[in-house]
Amino acid sequence: MRGARFEEEWSTRALGAGFVAVGVMTVVFLLGYVVALVIASRGGLGVLTTWFTALAYNQLTQAASDWLALAVAVHLAFGLAWALVYAAFFARRLPGPGWRRGMLFSLLPWLLSLLVFFPAVGAGVFGLALGAGPLPVLGNLILHLAYGATLGALYDLPIAEAGEPGEQRRAMLAAEHGIIGGLLVGLVLGGVVGALLALALPMASLIALVVGGATAGGALGVVAGSLIGLSRSEVTSEQTPSRQQAG
Repeated sequence: MRGARFEEEWSTRALGAGFVAVGVMTVVFLLGYVVALVIASRGGLGVLTTWFTALAYNQLTQAASDWLALAVAVHLAFGLAWALVYAAFFARRLPGPGWRRGMLFSLLPWLLSLLVFFPAVGAGVFGLALGAGPLPVLGNLILHLAYGATLGALYDLPIAEAGEPGEQRRAMLAAEHGIIGGLLVGLVLGGVVGALLALALPMASLIALVVGGATAGGALGVVAGSLIGLSRSEVTSEQTPSRQQAG
């Protein structure tokens, strides 16, 4: 049973975990998109080449490229909204560890994506109108499982019991500094990686890859920075008593 502090902060934890999960999902999407572009450009694989070509070049990818800012905003908004739904209704009801609960939950937005979102944007039920065979279903499943596993694992991270105010404040400040540093580094590195991918793939959208890479890098930087900051605060707190005893 989680403590009262966990219950009070569930929405904040859900939004933080949801933001990082959206970033991880974006990274997986970019990797899959690059794979699709490479297979489509090389050819020689028969029906697989046809499927991957249709997956890489279709009305959805074109619309996302034309309306990039809107696509990113909608993607992030839905990711955060689903994170709140998970925390409010599913986190304590599904079985298993956090990552497994998140993956089980992700099957719900996955199905709604196939049955509602795809038909609404003209891709047909299960994305069959794209002409990419089973790839939209499988690719969408992988994306949602990556999102769910990250969401569930991060949301389930234990919160330390309230200890001495000084120690707790140092831990919070260390985590905040780590988050800021990780966000800045992640944005820069992610943007650079996106630009390099765009240069390696002339047919890809430079803006889409840079923005997507920066978003994903920033999200990963947030979680990495927070973990590094907390680990440093733990080392400091362990060394402080020993110094006091030595004095």
